[in-house]
Amino acid sequence: MAAKQKTSAKLAPKKRGSRRPAALMGLKTDRVYINNPTAWGELVKLWVKGKQTPRTLDELRQQCKDQGLTISIPAYVTGVMFTQAPKEVLFIRLPPQELVEDTEKALKKGASYELPDFYAKRFTGPLVLPDDDAKLAFHAERIGDYTITLCV
Repeated sequence: MAAKQKTSAKLAPKKRGSRRPAALMGLKTDRVYINNPTAWGELVKLWVKGKQTPRTLDELRQQCKDQGLTISIPAYVTGVMFTQAPKEVLFIRLPPQELVEDTEKALKKGASYELPDFYAKRFTGPLVLPDDDAKLAFHAERIGDYTITLCV
């Protein structure tokens, strides 16, 4: 059974919003940043339940604004695509190679492994990883989890 896939052929004009300080984390490539993870999760659930997904980055920004959150999208991102597989299909989403390698390089140079703030709110505090090997192992675990879990 093939996975249902929604794509957008339209590319939004390149814009630069406010940036999460990727350089402070030792990363050379900016990442998407959401200022309100709870509101973002609620918006994602609306899309899952049938709300029209945005076709352009401008539509995405507007839906985020309507939901009461801000999304910062790096200049290299020029489009948006949504995919949703049925439960009978194992959907493995691979992150971009450049971003994985960028994070690995930063971790090998001693950068902290940054997690969104909501992790510290739900657990006992900041993540403590004793050395670069532990950071790289946790990075691999998170990537593995990201590619296979449905986050439901």
